[in-house]
Amino acid sequence: MLASLLCWVGAVGVADASQHVLTLHRGDTVLVEVLDADGQHVTVRHPVFGEVAVPLDDIASLQQAPQQAPQQVASASPASEPAGGVSQISARPGAATAPPAVDRAGRSPEAGRPQEPPPPPAAPAAAPAPAPAPEPEPEAVPWKGRLGAAFTGSQTTQTTYNLRLSGRLYRTAPESRTDLSVSYYLNSADGNITDNDLLARGEQNWLNPESEWEVFVQSTYQYDQFEAWAHRLSPYGGLGLQLVQEDDFMLNVKGGGGVTWEQGAGLVRPQALFEVEVNWKIDELQSLAGYSSIAPDVENPADFLATIKWDWRLRLGKESPLALNIGVREIYDSTPGSGANHSDFKLWAGVTWDF
Repeated sequence: MLASLLCWVGAVGVADASQHVLTLHRGDTVLVEVLDADGQHVTVRHPVFGEVAVPLDDIASLQQAPQQAPQQVASASPASEPAGGVSQISARPGAATAPPAVDRAGRSPEAGRPQEPPPPPAAPAAAPAPAPAPEPEPEAVPWKGRLGAAFTGSQTTQTTYNLRLSGRLYRTAPESRTDLSVSYYLNSADGNITDNDLLARGEQNWLNPESEWEVFVQSTYQYDQFEAWAHRLSPYGGLGLQLVQEDDFMLNVKGGGGVTWEQGAGLVRPQALFEVEVNWKIDELQSLAGYSSIAPDVENPADFLATIKWDWRLRLGKESPLALNIGVREIYDSTPGSGANHSDFKLWAGVTWDF
């Protein structure tokens, strides 16, 4: 077989340096050009390793490649090496020495098997959507306050003095309005107390920014040393309607119901309530504020309790917390009871301090 191979190579391979398929006994197949042959070696040119002398004992077959054959033959998995190792291909003098084995693709095992192309880089993970910024908490609406004092005195045929002290706390938020006030009156003539009167009022309004309607509760407490009832408490509740809401003018009307309790008389009178409230900023220095209300008895409307309270203020400067104050208050009871007065009228002039 070797003689036939040499004769074939001498007749075809050397004369025609075309592409040949060289198959080794261990199964490797390479595509080469045959350059020369003798009794021991076949010299070939490999596109990677150059000229290599391959021992005849290692060659299984040598065939001319077809005209349309691909430039490289797909490689099969190399067979396992025998226990004694792989036969070495010795190079003739001046020829390149072949590596111990050549796979079908023309690469040495030491060069590593063909590597698959690296997978495309993974698309970067989408950044998580930023968490929505927390809504800012609404700022707390501060309380505002006012203190007032009025004092008069005279000495003629008798010595008299009148004292009025007042205080107020209030705040207005988009959804509520709170107002707490108290006033105290003390009058004396020749050392005898002629008036000792305390009036406290609290009101809470729940507003709806999208509506003109509001819900309110209010309560009034009065102490009068010289009235038969001594202590009187009047809680009410109901609905309010904002007729006018401007920066410099507010007009509200309210309607509801409640009761009036008189401690000295031992009476509880169920009543309806109707009230008009005004707050008018006349100019940068002047303002007028107050309310008028009437609470008729539910069973006998001719029996009623009416209250009027109005304050005019003149600030002593655009930035000054001080203001001159003139006010009037009237509480009229249609059925005051034995020994009591129908009317409790107060008029004062004094100064107030805002804080």
